[in-house]
Amino acid sequence: MIDPDRLLGKASATDRDVRILNLLNRDHRRGAETFAVALGAALSAEGHDVTTVALAKASSGPTFAVEALAPAGAGLARMVTPLRRFARGRDVVVGHGSDTLLAAVLGLTGTGTPFVYRIIGDPEYWTNSRARQMRVRFALHRTTAVAVYYEAAAETLRRRYRLPADKIRVIPKGIDVDSIAVPSRADRDAARRSIGIDPDTPVVLTLGALAPEKNIEQVIEAVTRLENVTLLIAGSGPCRADLERRASALGITDRVLFLGGVDDPAPVLAAADVLA
Repeated sequence: MIDPDRLLGKASATDRDVRILNLLNRDHRRGAETFAVALGAALSAEGHDVTTVALAKASSGPTFAVEALAPAGAGLARMVTPLRRFARGRDVVVGHGSDTLLAAVLGLTGTGTPFVYRIIGDPEYWTNSRARQMRVRFALHRTTAVAVYYEAAAETLRRRYRLPADKIRVIPKGIDVDSIAVPSRADRDAARRSIGIDPDTPVVLTLGALAPEKNIEQVIEAVTRLENVTLLIAGSGPCRADLERRASALGITDRVLFLGGVDDPAPVLAAADVLA
């Protein structure tokens, strides 16, 4: 069995021979997938053999140029067989987000291939029913290791799912700060003009998937309490129509701009005074 610390990125400088299948939930540009693609590139740069694939194609929004194992809307059953084929000959599979947990546990059963699952948020959020909690607990106990960002998430895994402590690693998310340039006033003004906003208007930005767990409706409601503030909403997802209706009902459609999914967040970040 490969040491979990090695699988989680703590390999030595001379340990450069790990064959990794880097598994995304979908090929869309969302948080877990963006980090996964960056992780795959970083591991490749370290000399590892990395293949990055998605369980299925996204139904909408910007995507990454990675192979998808199943079409958009496909069920779990259509993902398991191709996943098993891609995992053949790999030293480890690393899963990022929701469906990758159960898909990998089912697809790797009997293969002996280690599976590391990475959780980016609150491990309690998706298990609000007893049946779902038991299903997730079953799958988590069949991983080789689970990586979380912060200690409270690790405590949830130990308490709620009875996951053994030696399976859990707390690894804070790393950000390449050298790749981020602080925008100048000229950059900000240019970014606002490109979106159609007056340079002197205070701007709040929310950037991410338009999904229930993001609670973007709360940000829209908060803007009603602020005078002369424009809210930029960058992202795509199933809640867009509901959010547009909420902005209309509150009478602030002229101050809420839906930008859709963005390939590069830098311009919209440059336009904002505050990120919510």
